[in-house]
Amino acid sequence: MASILIVDDDPTVRLIGAELLRGEDYAIMEADDGDVAMKIIAAVPVDMLILDILMPRMDGLEVIRSVKRTYPAIKILAISSGGHRAGAVSYLETARVFGADEVM
Repeated sequence: MASILIVDDDPTVRLIGAELLRGEDYAIMEADDGDVAMKIIAAVPVDMLILDILMPRMDGLEVIRSVKRTYPAIKILAISSGGHRAGAVSYLETARVFGADEVM
């Protein structure tokens, strides 16, 4: 059974994501920020992250860099409702450069 970690500071997004995936025979875990996500990843096997970019404490871009450096086999789907970095580069474009496998 594949394990998916949904990381988002919005509990509604985590709930919807978990409900959509629960019937598909995945082990679903949730974290409300990048710090918690990294602790979970260090403790249990994770196959995929569904990862918000804009979060307090440790944001999604930091998580992507850390995960790809330490756990390169974990697949990452970066999600964001918008926002741009300096120079009008979107956070999702940056997430892809940092190693996200897909963005949405």
